Formats: sequence, structure tokens, C-alpha cells
Amino acid sequence: MSVAAYLRSVGAGDQPRALADRDQVYALLKINGDLGRLGGLISAWRRARGA
Repeated sequence: MSVAAYLRSVGAGDQPRALADRDQVYALLKINGDLGRLGGLISAWRRARGA
């Protein structure tokens, strides 16, 4: 969508459409958190194994 078309649309009171589905964004955030926890567990395991 061009800038002019966007401005006309918003000026006419239309709501802009989201580029990403909110549920998909939340799923990606959850996966990112899970990967962080997994990394922490692997780190703890490596420290315990090396000690």
C-alpha cells in the first residue's frame, strides 16, 4: 500500500490492518522464553558436570 493510499484510508476512519497475527507473535515469544530456559539448564548441567 502506498503512503498516499494509507493516509487516505486512515483519514477516512479506516483501521489499519495488522501485519502480523497477534497469536503468532505470542507463540514466538513463548518459544523464545522456552529456548532461554533450555539454555540455562544446559549451562547448569555443564557447570555441574565439570565440577
